[in-house]
Amino acid sequence: MTTDIKHKYYEFKVPENEYYALIAADSKEYAIAKYYEDVIDDCDYKVDCKEIPSSLAWHKLIEAELPEGATMGELVKEFDESGLILISVDLC
Repeated sequence: MTTDIKHKYYEFKVPENEYYALIAADSKEYAIAKYYEDVIDDCDYKVDCKEIPSSLAWHKLIEAELPEGATMGELVKEFDESGLILISVDLC
């Protein structure tokens, strides 16, 4: 993780939303659009998210069940990129 914060981090929790997700985005509106695009296909389903600090988002990523063999470098790259970071295990 770099010291420069490149994005804001938005958490979509259950039961407020159908599935859990953590998304890096520049705005709440973009995060919601990515949730509709990457997590659910139902645009009629109302979703809500909460911005969380980057330190908490990082903690959630490193504590998540990750693919075997995932490297720290891959985690840092994923964390620094915009888009979906974590998703509910039900969708994997």
